[in-house]
Amino acid sequence: MTDLRPLLDRVRRIIPSQTVEAIAQAAQARELARQRALPLAEAEALLLHGQAMLMFGRFEKGRAALLASLEIGRGVELGPLHGEALQQIARSYYAQGDYDRTAECWLACLDLPPEQADGDVRCLAHIGLGQLLYAQEQFESALAHHSHAVDLTVDPALALYRAAALINVAADQLQLGRLDEAEAALDEALPLIRLNPHAEHEAEVYGLRAQITLARGDIERAQRHLRVALKLSRLNSNGWGEAFNLITLGRCSLAAGDFDHARDELVQALALAEAMGTTSLAARAHQVLAELFQRLGQAADAQAHLERFGKLREQLLGQLSASRFATMELRLAD
Repeated sequence: MTDLRPLLDRVRRIIPSQTVEAIAQAAQARELARQRALPLAEAEALLLHGQAMLMFGRFEKGRAALLASLEIGRGVELGPLHGEALQQIARSYYAQGDYDRTAECWLACLDLPPEQADGDVRCLAHIGLGQLLYAQEQFESALAHHSHAVDLTVDPALALYRAAALINVAADQLQLGRLDEAEAALDEALPLIRLNPHAEHEAEVYGLRAQITLARGDIERAQRHLRVALKLSRLNSNGWGEAFNLITLGRCSLAAGDFDHARDELVQALALAEAMGTTSLAARAHQVLAELFQRLGQAADAQAHLERFGKLREQLLGQLSASRFATMELRLAD
């Protein structure tokens, strides 16, 4: 008879590096839990299945599994699984650009009692709120949340969460034009990731290194970083990471005057973003495509992409009220 605990532990361990296998084994664990009438184990299996599906870019299916996990909590106390599921649901809404629901979920994570939310969930909620502010182009406020998350992760057991916080600090600093500070944050994050292998985070590090290097004018080195990032994203079927890095690769090709490659990379990125329903990535792709067609002298195509970018950006920036922003700022004290 298969022992559920080792199976669930294995799924949890391999999600970042063997996502496809994790999805299959989580489904197996759920079926076993149902057969044995173990609702808490079934809730955990659903949580892990949903988490893996999010990494795969299947946000609707992933969120459905996570909501099913919380539904089990109506009849049995989930403990820390409650906070985990809520945090992952927030991630799914964020990826699809539904920022009001995202903020609601991450703020709810901070309101959970200690028995329903481990310290890592609180850290991830601050990382998430920072990401939300980043998406709203509030980069200094985003940096404040991400720096707070770094402060919450001094325990060596939270090394991977510290790495995630540092990656986001780097992204904020990059947007603020502080390239040296961004690079320093990545230099601290990468050894933590290598001690606690996490392909998604490693891909993010190389993708951000590429952006820093491109900002410094070293196109070839940026492309080398992106090849590593894309390989990691594709090996683990991380559609979000693949689209994100294809956009940066398109920017590199555009900077190098290689317009054919730029078009291929950006069109591919846009298709991935639209298939996943990730509004923020679609907006970025349209923005760079507008620049490409402008460089090619194709004014009508450039204008069409620019208008689409403008509409998507307006949609993303118009979701959160002033009161929601104020609440997010107040929660920095938590």
